[in-house]
Amino acid sequence: MSHSLKLNRLAIHYVDKRSKKSDYATREQNVSALDPTITDFLLKRVSEVWEAKDTGTNCSAHFDQQFEPLVAKQRIQTIIQGRGNFFGASKELAQHLHQQSHGAASPGLFAVMRLTRPGDGKMFVALLKIRHKDEKIIKMLSAALTQLEVEHVKNMLLQDIQKGAIIPHPTRGNYDLKIIDKTGNGEPTHYFASFLGCRTKKSDEHQVKRLVPTLREYAQANNLKERIEKLPLAIAALQEQHTNVTTKSIAKVIQENGVFGPQFRANEMEKYINEQSELGPVDIPPEQFNQHGDTP
Repeated sequence: MSHSLKLNRLAIHYVDKRSKKSDYATREQNVSALDPTITDFLLKRVSEVWEAKDTGTNCSAHFDQQFEPLVAKQRIQTIIQGRGNFFGASKELAQHLHQQSHGAASPGLFAVMRLTRPGDGKMFVALLKIRHKDEKIIKMLSAALTQLEVEHVKNMLLQDIQKGAIIPHPTRGNYDLKIIDKTGNGEPTHYFASFLGCRTKKSDEHQVKRLVPTLREYAQANNLKERIEKLPLAIAALQEQHTNVTTKSIAKVIQENGVFGPQFRANEMEKYINEQSELGPVDIPPEQFNQHGDTP
């Protein structure tokens, strides 16, 4: 993936909530002057986000109006559309990340990139918080923020990222962005999602694992008698559809197979799953469901 994207704009800032200070670049990077080693380093980090499976702290998300004003969304749109001040938008994103970060958040370089997919010219924004090796190396910071050199990458940065996002979502057109969070526990830590102003979907892995227990919890809470022999038929029916498994499709096969008897109401279960359960709105690609959604 790193070789199928072109980096055309780049700004790097330093965010450090622990010391209550951040260093912002005075200008964007001169992409045309970057050594190919540096460009390759950055694009490989983008590939980590692009290619990561939807599991654990990797997830899909929608921008959510509850976070109005949607600071990140507005600045990201400015960058994608190429109609405003790229560097100004990148700095405002870094400042917003600093404001939203919790006090124990690890310091790191915050890279804001605009990328083009040569095949169709589609624009993407990648936001990466990159871990550095040693805080003593920060004496090199001022130079790195204005123009990265190979020595900066070799001496200051690690080959992994703390957090990252790609907008729009690179593989799921019905989501606004893709997020990975390597420093969070379980689902993505709240401050990064708050920074982005988005509502995250539970990971595919989590939704597959918790689907059957959630169905049984719903049945018990509503005094519905489970016909144990019919649940495997419903799961098999979902696997045979070869389309994304959704809350609606789950409710439909549960009803069609009579898993919970004649008292079952599909719309009531949909509402329970979407709004009250730990699953949240279900949306699992068939390859993920077929791989992990074994018959109970």
